[in-house]
Order: sequence, then C-alpha cells, then structure tokens
Amino acid sequence: MVFGSRCTENVLSNFCPGSLKFAGIEFECPESMFQGLKALWSSEPQKLREIACMDCYAARKAGRKLRDLDIQEWNKASVTVMRMVIRERWNQHPEFRRRVQEYSKHNCYLYHFDRNPKKSFWGGENNMLGKLIMEYY
Repeated sequence: MVFGSRCTENVLSNFCPGSLKFAGIEFECPESMFQGLKALWSSEPQKLREIACMDCYAARKAGRKLRDLDIQEWNKASVTVMRMVIRERWNQHPEFRRRVQEYSKHNCYLYHFDRNPKKSFWGGENNMLGKLIMEYY
C-alpha cells in the first residue's frame, strides 16, 4: 500500500485531517502534533500551542522555521515523537486503526511515498513512517 505525506484523503497520512488530544492540548491533525512537539527542542517551546492550532501545511512550514532547533537532539527524539503521534492516532481515530488492521490482515507493506526518495527519512528508501505504522501489525 503506497501513501503520501501530502495526501489529505489518505487516512495513513499525517496530513489527514483529524484532531488529536495529547497532554491537555488539542492538535488540529497528526502533522500539527508532530511539528508542535518539535518546538520543545527549539528556543521557542511556546510555539507548541500555536502550531497545535494549525492545519497540516501551516504546521509543517512553522516546524521548519523554528529558531535555534537543536537538530542533533531532535533527530534523536523524532522517531519516539512520531511513535507517540501514531499511538494517539491508533487510540483516537477508529478509521486509522481499522485501516491499519485491515492492511495487516492482508500482509500489506506500507510504503510512504516521497518525491525525493533518496533524501527522505520518513518515506522513500528509509520509509520510517511506513515502518512505524507497521509496528501495529
């Protein structure tokens, strides 16, 4: 099963609409949760709540503009943060859970498409997002 990061219609995409509640904060979508939590590794942790209210595109853009992001520490933490996002999606979004269970029954390999597959960490050759979702198999 192939899914893309910018495909808002695909329930596996972090860009798929659907709010998530985590630590007393309501996030607009999975991408806003991921990018909002990223703020904690920057000099602007207060941006977390601002990013939480953004749609997926605005959240990604804001996450890329965070000042003084400790990129080494963020890179170490980002997989754990994405696991948290996926866990919350599993617990809060019945359609996400149903689809993942259905793909699991059919032994589908989840491949996160990326326009630049050689450079991508979450998709492409590394396919980290697909692998993390498949941990629920």
